[in-house]
Amino acid sequence: MDESAADDFWRRFLGVPAARWGAPGVHVVPHVGLSDYSGVWFFVRGAQCILSAPSHWHTRLEALVTRADLSHGLPEAAAVREIFGSDAITLVGPVWHGSLTDRFRMPTGPWRHVDAGDPAVDGLRGACSATEWDHAGLESAGHPWFAATASGRITAIAALRERDARTMDVCVVGHPQARGQGFARVAVGAAIAHRAPARHVLYQTLEANRPSVRLAEGLGFEHYARHLAVRLRP
Repeated sequence: MDESAADDFWRRFLGVPAARWGAPGVHVVPHVGLSDYSGVWFFVRGAQCILSAPSHWHTRLEALVTRADLSHGLPEAAAVREIFGSDAITLVGPVWHGSLTDRFRMPTGPWRHVDAGDPAVDGLRGACSATEWDHAGLESAGHPWFAATASGRITAIAALRERDARTMDVCVVGHPQARGQGFARVAVGAAIAHRAPARHVLYQTLEANRPSVRLAEGLGFEHYARHLAVRLRP
């Protein structure tokens, strides 16, 4: 894993001074990369826990730091709800973050370029729920998209989204009736091989989504960090 690239991206995204990055303990910081997010992000890497939050929540977070054990990872949902009460609208996570290693493994299988206007894309979009399609993030990713195919049908689509000049992250969705057969891995592999041969690539998915974690690990991603997002009332 290119830890220097991953560390540099997340340190800047979270707004943590270089001198504090990697230091054990809990660090509360104002939103930087999450400036449009009304909520709190708990980001854990090793013995470091970063709490990114709107400035007006920092005092409340001091109570969470003292009442919840964050020294060994993310807080339990009950502890978060105890602190935030009815202000916590939704909790998302824990989320698995991976960073691509230099042992990228390109899978084999048929694929082709597609774009959002391709009629075949509508078939995949229609087979997915609106939530699945939205969470895939394809609409915010660059073109071309990379589609795995079987018998002329699109079985998965992947794309890479620009995060900064050095970093991209993976967007992917598979056909509900074709999951677990390696198609998403082919699509993601094609996207990485053709769009990011010299870029740092991130991958994130819910820890509970074990097939997605295995997909990432099978391509050569290594676990880098975890996060829990708590969306709060404005």
